[in-house]
Amino acid sequence: FESSFLEEVSAKGAFLHQQLKEKLQFPLVKDIRGKGLIAGIECKEPVQPLIEALQKEGLLVLPAGPNVIRLLPPLTVAKSEIKAA
Repeated sequence: FESSFLEEVSAKGAFLHQQLKEKLQFPLVKDIRGKGLIAGIECKEPVQPLIEALQKEGLLVLPAGPNVIRLLPPLTVAKSEIKAA
């Protein structure tokens, strides 16, 4: 990979985490954490029904335990796509 590509991925990861923290101010959300473009949203309740609904909408999300939603956007995701989601 070219260094500029890796720098872009790093910047998009920081932007993703900023957007999640700004947009997910809900009582259900306990914590938001991750590294780069991988993010985990820890909830206070089981997340399986929410994961199924998000997957039906086309989002690539997986469980990371009973109460954590793992986000796995592609490395080529645009900041506009992160903001829209």
